[in-house]
Amino acid sequence: MAITKTTNLISIQVVPHELEDGAPIVTVVLEDVWDDPDDDQLPIIKRREITRGRAEPLIDLIPRTPVDDLPQLAQDICNLVWWYD
Repeated sequence: MAITKTTNLISIQVVPHELEDGAPIVTVVLEDVWDDPDDDQLPIIKRREITRGRAEPLIDLIPRTPVDDLPQLAQDICNLVWWYD
């Protein structure tokens, strides 16, 4: 058998920005699992945390914060809490 990698969405946290007029910060926790049923040394499980804030187009020189590498639910939440004109 081959090793397979599965990524699971564990949590999404939205917290207010330190500044009153700042956009919320979004933190996504993912769990990556590498497994092979024929290998007794596996599975290997690794958690990772990704934190993103809303891009300021005039300051950051990018039109939007990239979120296409996040699970769809996290993308949807980011699009709800961050506004772009």
